[in-house]
Amino acid sequence: MPGETKSRRIRLRQTTQDQVLELTENRGIIGNYLESLQRTLLEDSLQGRNKFSSTLFLLSWLNKNTNIDLVGLKEILNGGYTVIENDKGNLYYSVCKLAKQARDIERGIAPYFVAGKRISRVPESSHDSCPSRNENTECKTPHDKDQIRMGQGLLYDCNERGLCNRNKSSSYFDLIIGVQCNDDGAESGNTWFQFEYARLTGSTIAEKVTNKYLLHVYSFLCYAASFCTKNQGTFGTSKFVENGRHYRLLMNSNNEKNITSSNDRINNLNILTPSKLEEKFEKNRKKPIVFTISGGRKTKKKKGGHHLYKTLGLSKYSTQKQIKSRYKKLKKNKKITKKIKHAYKILSNKKTRKMYNNKYKKYKK
Repeated sequence: MPGETKSRRIRLRQTTQDQVLELTENRGIIGNYLESLQRTLLEDSLQGRNKFSSTLFLLSWLNKNTNIDLVGLKEILNGGYTVIENDKGNLYYSVCKLAKQARDIERGIAPYFVAGKRISRVPESSHDSCPSRNENTECKTPHDKDQIRMGQGLLYDCNERGLCNRNKSSSYFDLIIGVQCNDDGAESGNTWFQFEYARLTGSTIAEKVTNKYLLHVYSFLCYAASFCTKNQGTFGTSKFVENGRHYRLLMNSNNEKNITSSNDRINNLNILTPSKLEEKFEKNRKKPIVFTISGGRKTKKKKGGHHLYKTLGLSKYSTQKQIKSRYKKLKKNKKITKKIKHAYKILSNKKTRKMYNNKYKKYKK
């Protein structure tokens, strides 16, 4: 019914406005990306192309509570195995609550619990996770599960200017989250998460088969081919793996806004603040080609001076006789190269020499 569609859209807009307010009040370095991502997801939802993703919730939480920046965001989207130090499992238990919301479960957009290799003979994840089983836990994980998958809808990459890149997206990415284990198998209190190349589910049987048995297997084979040293993420690869070096994020003290890039120093990455990103963007920007008028037609303006004359070791005012004499001398001394032959071919002919010289003449009004 048209009325139902309108009311549904109004609810979506209201939810979105609340999220924008949350992002604005807790703006970190990745705030611009999150706002543009949120607007894009909303447009997709209104067009029926995308369901709202809980992935935005996770990224917003990181933006508010950790020292994540644009470099870290790119590493995370590329599949870096990320650990939030001393978060006491807060992010995991927040996602756990999302996974238990009846409305989202009914709409098919809620995160869902899976079993890892520690507690299942047929695991749905190759990672280890040790969520708390205490009665006083903020959100209880089912006894036969130990981690959560939350990849759904579309996800867009981040461009060099820190905005949502609408030309680069993934409709089959996955995101898995859990709690680190100590050596004795007990909970360590640190939340870990990882963006993966492909998910295990799909809206149709064909999509599920493609995602689980083709794309997911493909990403595993790529990971194995790298001798387990490069994770296969949503938009690239990362050297931060579970059984090696982890990408580390730190909690902001006293809920301070994210204004630091200290995680890049910790992880030995190149630090790119927004101002440096802007400089990099301007540097890589293609400069417009300047044209000059020559012989009634437009030609590209050359940089530098009269290179063919310099190749022969002559002045641009040299006579034809001097050019021929110079070439004979180079030939006698066996110093002829392809460049010298090319220069002599152009300059020894009056017509081609004139055309060459005209390329350097300034256009006069």
